[in-house]
Amino acid sequence: MRALYRRLNRTRFEDRLPTDIPIRISRRMKTRLGHMAPEGTSRNPTVGEIALNRMLFRGGNEAALEETLLHEMAHVAAYLFDGDSGHGPAWKTWALRAGCGPTPCIAIPVRA
Repeated sequence: MRALYRRLNRTRFEDRLPTDIPIRISRRMKTRLGHMAPEGTSRNPTVGEIALNRMLFRGGNEAALEETLLHEMAHVAAYLFDGDSGHGPAWKTWALRAGCGPTPCIAIPVRA
């Protein structure tokens, strides 16, 4: 997972995102595929973690896994560089720039 994050950071975000953000596989997520946990303050924003639904790691979900990770990485960029942790204009700009659809992750088809 870390290798995928590094590759996407390099190819989609010009290596601008932190390399030390924890990435956790969640067994508790039921209604969403991913989550970015914003932390810190407006003057010193940090990211606590990126959490990904374990369903994404089942066979046949490779495209959904990459799309979801890109989605969450766009949240990281929007939060760290623009102070926006939601699905607002800053996130949509980063999502489009990264090449992922500017839609909620729940719209991504996943094999159960």
